Amino acid sequence: MNAADVRRLIGPTRIVGVSAGTIEEALIAEQDGADYIGGKSRFFCFLQSIITKSLLLQFLNAFSIHLLFAVGSVFATSSKSDAGEPIGIDSLRSIVQKSSIPVVAIGGINCFNAAECISAGSAGIAVISAILASPNITQEAFELSSLIKQSRKSV
Repeated sequence: MNAADVRRLIGPTRIVGVSAGTIEEALIAEQDGADYIGGKSRFFCFLQSIITKSLLLQFLNAFSIHLLFAVGSVFATSSKSDAGEPIGIDSLRSIVQKSSIPVVAIGGINCFNAAECISAGSAGIAVISAILASPNITQEAFELSSLIKQSRKSV
């Protein structure tokens, strides 16, 4: 069922999320009124089940959290077994260029490729194993943060 059909069924106060694997799917979902596009977040699924869209948006705004595209898996990842084939930097760049809302790169992101994602126009990155698999989680998080800040200065 597409986002427009779901919106008609549930009304304007509930959140519609769509998983998209291609540029075309992402743009159609955005055009059809999806509130967010990306992986299925347990956090959002839980919130959707207990509160209305307006209350969720108030919560997100209070904590400066924004709804956005999460695009990937950009690179191969072992964190999620059903991530599918990596889309690569060129596809990430295409989605960024065609999207009217922020895009976050996800999947296989680490200190070696995070800057490439930002250079492709990604508003940010989402990581799991890059930090959790590190022997020094604090240092790895600091390095990733520094790389992103430096990459944004170059863009």
